[in-house]
Amino acid sequence: MSSRWVPLMQASIPEVITLQASCESIGIPTYVPDMNLIQADPFMRGGNALALQLFVPEDRLDDARAFQERIAEARKSDPQRMPRDVDPIEQLGRRTRWCCLLWLTAPVGIWLGFRYVRATHGLAEKPDQHAWTIAAFWFSIVLTLIYIVLFTKMILQG
Repeated sequence: MSSRWVPLMQASIPEVITLQASCESIGIPTYVPDMNLIQADPFMRGGNALALQLFVPEDRLDDARAFQERIAEARKSDPQRMPRDVDPIEQLGRRTRWCCLLWLTAPVGIWLGFRYVRATHGLAEKPDQHAWTIAAFWFSIVLTLIYIVLFTKMILQG
């Protein structure tokens, strides 16, 4: 086995960790620099903090690349394995609903709610959870008004 490590890929943390585990499972040794540091604080390295580089021994590089290509082909041939695309309007609705649940973020929920209402205004068919999203939007408005009233009272009293 070669003592020289060469880069196989640079990608996001989940992609690198997944490929690393797959390579290790078939006997291809791997190395990810700064892995412990990234787990402690990914921004300590500076630069592209959320990307990792995966290294393999120089004499196993061809095997690793062939394995990486087989994985990519398998994902293309089996659509169930590919992550489904998230509709931006559904994602906006989900974020709006979370903002009202995390009470301190209710003002952000108002901003997201306005964006959601504008995005769904002309749609003939509304997204799933539309009614819950609108309810969360109004709940965020009520919570924010309560915050304003309470903080105003607190400031005026003392």
